Amino acid sequence: MMIEPGLALFLMVALAWTGAARAEEARRIVSVAGSLTEIVYALGAEDRLVGVDATSLHPPSARALPQVGYHRSLSAEGILSLAPDLVLASETAGPPAILDQIRSAGVPIRIVAGELSPEGLDPARRGFARSAAG
Repeated sequence: MMIEPGLALFLMVALAWTGAARAEEARRIVSVAGSLTEIVYALGAEDRLVGVDATSLHPPSARALPQVGYHRSLSAEGILSLAPDLVLASETAGPPAILDQIRSAGVPIRIVAGELSPEGLDPARRGFARSAAG
């Protein structure tokens, strides 16, 4: 999947608006969605990734990172063992009780809602993202 620059910018803006533990401050990120992993790489922040889920197949270098399992059947221990300061996840990540355990351990989780593709952005956001990206 090729990530459009506007989509990557939109994700960064959305993450910055989420409050505590902003993405640009995170140094140890676990990505729990293949599309989010690709966006992290597209933003040039792959050096911050300390783990990915089983759907993170692209780019190929993502496969060399520690795996935390399938995004719908995560283990808190697997994620927490990597000492992340941010978990990026799609809205299908879970189970919810495991996400609560991770939050209880003090690790922020940023759920990125909606379809993670240019087609998934509503027209206003897509227009903003494209104009801001140049």
